[in-house]
Amino acid sequence: PDAPAGGLSDGACVTRVPPLDEPGPSNFFGEVSISSIPVRQSGEWPAEVRPRTLENTMKYMILLAGGTDQTEEEAAAEMPLWFAYDQATKDAGVFVAGDALYPAETAKTVAVSTGTVTDGPFAETKEVIGGFYVLDVEDEAAALEWAKKLPPSVTAEVRQVMVFDEG
Repeated sequence: PDAPAGGLSDGACVTRVPPLDEPGPSNFFGEVSISSIPVRQSGEWPAEVRPRTLENTMKYMILLAGGTDQTEEEAAAEMPLWFAYDQATKDAGVFVAGDALYPAETAKTVAVSTGTVTDGPFAETKEVIGGFYVLDVEDEAAALEWAKKLPPSVTAEVRQVMVFDEG
């Protein structure tokens, strides 16, 4: 199949994995990016592409908090560092997800118990969450090392992602 916009490298392709109610791996759903290694042979997963489980998943979220005093020029000058970091996580095979967020002024706060929606973040703060990464790494030490490589304008909060046994 054709690669999606942005492309995939190293023979990776996008393939459809059966929904949870169809026979197939219970830990995958929807469209996913996987290597071109055969996914299943005789109903068994090759070790290289075995679905993640509670035992073999070590994902960490890195929340990126930054000051609101960075100028547009400073932010633009730092963008090559962000692009390089992003590429390094992908090249190392640890990238799961990551995005920048629009400024806090664009946020909405929802009081779930009442359904009330208000403009802006819940509390005034000098640092705001500006983005995140989710990395699949060996352990906390590896996640902390990746956080130390971030561009210098942010503070990184590193937390392990909880995985729940749905069985």
